[in-house]
This record gives sequence, C-alpha cells and structure tokens, in this order.
Amino acid sequence: AMERVRQLGYRTVIVDVEDDESNLQAIADAAVQWGMTGGEFMFVFAKPLNSRFFAKSEARETVNSNITRFLHGSSFPFPFTFDLLADSYDIPQTKSWGEQGPRFVSEVNRLNPIQSGETGYIHADNGFFQRQLPESYAAFIYDAMMTVGFGACDAPKQADGSVQGIDHKDAIRNSTFMGWSGFVRFGKTSAGRGGTRPAQTLAWGSINILSFLPSGYHIPEIANANLSLEDSDVPFYQISWSLLGNEHIYADNSTSPPYPFRTPGEQNYLPSQQRAVGLSLMGLIIICALAIMLWVFLCRKHRVLMASQPPLLYVICFGAILQCATVITFSFDEGAGLSASQLSKLCQSLPWLFAMGIFISSAALYVKLLRIHVTLQFSREKVKLLRITAPMLVLGLSYGIILSCQSA
Repeated sequence: AMERVRQLGYRTVIVDVEDDESNLQAIADAAVQWGMTGGEFMFVFAKPLNSRFFAKSEARETVNSNITRFLHGSSFPFPFTFDLLADSYDIPQTKSWGEQGPRFVSEVNRLNPIQSGETGYIHADNGFFQRQLPESYAAFIYDAMMTVGFGACDAPKQADGSVQGIDHKDAIRNSTFMGWSGFVRFGKTSAGRGGTRPAQTLAWGSINILSFLPSGYHIPEIANANLSLEDSDVPFYQISWSLLGNEHIYADNSTSPPYPFRTPGEQNYLPSQQRAVGLSLMGLIIICALAIMLWVFLCRKHRVLMASQPPLLYVICFGAILQCATVITFSFDEGAGLSASQLSKLCQSLPWLFAMGIFISSAALYVKLLRIHVTLQFSREKVKLLRITAPMLVLGLSYGIILSCQSA
C-alpha cells in the first residue's frame, strides 16, 4: 500500500491505523523502505495513537527505530470541544452523561444494534457512563441531532402538522444555540459555502509528534494556561483563539510543510524540441504564403496573373495562413508555463483559425471558378466580383455567427 501511495505521488498522507502495534510497525517499515520518512512527506493520523507505540516501557527498553523515524514530525488533529473540558466546566451534556443510571444502561443494551458475540459488541454495566468518557466527536453527533430537532420545531407546519423539506432546511440554517461542540450557527450562502458552519465557532488542536526537541524548541506551558472561565463574563464562543507554543515541526525539523502536496505524475507535455520544429515549419509556410502574395502583387499586370484574378489569389493565400496558424493552438500546454485561462483562449481560437481558413480558401476558389464560368457564357455583361462573392459573404457571416455561439 505504501508503495502505491508513493507511486501516486501523494506527499501528505492520512493514516488510520487500528490499535494494533503490528499494523503500525508494518506501515513504518514500508515508509522507511520506500524513503518516505524525510521532509518531503507528512503523515497525519486520523485518531490519537497509543503512547505504547513510541514510548519506552519496562517490557521494551528501546524504541523501534523505524517507528521513531516514521512518527517524527507527524501529527493528529482533534476538535477542541466542551467534552474535553469536562473537568473545568459544568457542562449540562457532560453532567447528564455521568448521571445516567442502571435504567438507562439497560435501555441502551436493549437497543444496541450489535448482537452479543458479534464483532464490536460492548455490554455496558451499571457504572459504564461514570467510567467511560464520551469520544471527542460525540459532541458533533449530539449537536447535529439537536440542530435537526430545533429546525423541525421552528419550521412552518403544514395543515397535518408535517414539515416540508425546504422549510426544514431553512430552519436548520437559522438555528443558533450553545451546543456541546461550541456555539452552533450557520452561514447563509456567503463565500459560496452554502450555509455551512463558520470555522470561527469551533477551535481545533493538533498534537505534533517529535522524537527529539529541535534547537530552539520549547514545550508550551499549557499547565499554566487559564482554561477556566468561571470568573469571566466572556462567552466561550467569543474567545479569541491563537497559536499556543510553537509552529508545527515537520520531519526535516523545519516549519515548512512538504510542497507540492502531491507530486505531479507524467503529464506527457509536448517536448520543447517538437514545439520548436512545429513552429519553425509553420513560420516557413507563412513566409512562403506572404512571398507568393508579394510576387502576385508585383506581377499583377502580367497576362496570366490577370486572368487568374489576383484579388482571389490573395484571399487563397490568406486562408492558407489562417489554417497554418492553428499549429500555435496545440503547440503549447502547461509545460510551457501558460496559465489555464491562456490555454483556454488558445483552444477557443482553434475552430476560428482552422474552419475559417478552410472556408476562406474554398470560397475564393469557388468564386474564381464561378466567375470564369459566367464569363465563358459569351455574355456581353460585365461580371463584377461583388456580384459573384455576395452569396459567399452571406455564408461566411453565418459561419462566423455559429463559431461565435460555440465560443461564447
């Protein structure tokens, strides 16, 4: 799996390891084998690791070197919710959790969807809620359920007492209350976030795992931090949060994250040598077309060229130049340093150059032959060029309108 991650080019990797030392050992060994323990890679753990994975113990006097190299500079984030401050705050939800007795425990066991003997089954005894603290993400589940309930209460009711889905959604977005995870409120549609919860209503923390302290690094004195607001009138959700201690230290002992977050794979960009050859040949053809136009202009009084209708010869050469210019549109890509908007404009110009180039050259040939055909009818009437080209001008205008609609 680690080999596959490296082949795909990922540099920031989220690791969700079970509470099994052998699993972490295998991942660490693979990371060392494939050279993924340097500063070019960052590992983020989905949940806290058991300290036995990287700490000494009486049974193990040394720490596995591969695990040490793998974990150094990694981290695991966690939401800083009220349930983490149960000892400092008299939170109703936390208080209610610890007050549940045998009757509630019996009901929970009865409603447990996992049957006894199945994987993941837990039987709660009478003191379960006094010994077992809620998981950190339990606060979000609780607040989500409360938000749905508040939305149902506040939404307009139908004649039969039901609630329409759109009304329920709008009521949820208008809900504001002090939840277990902090002050819960939702934005409208500002910044294109579609009514999601603003980041300012929730604080996050991150544990930085280091095998040693780099020079100049100091452990933040969080033991002296004032986490209790018993003597303060400032609401929890109005506290100004800031960085506590140091910036994150990565595997190379710097504070710069790995960049890019994913190594670009083989993009099959056009080699510069091929680009140079294509543009050179295009330039040669354009120079030849311009030289022919100049020659026709200088020799326009010659009997043969007069019979060949020089104005139409100019148009044929101009159409050839437009067709040849399409080489520019597919000679450049991201490898040439062009932005997405610039490449988009090149793509939009492709049908204009190619299609209009073919149309102009073909229309000139058609008008040229049509004029000769009309002249050979032995009519004494003078055949004017505008009279012959009028239908092609109308067709060309229609062509331009279609291309404009396509490019819009």
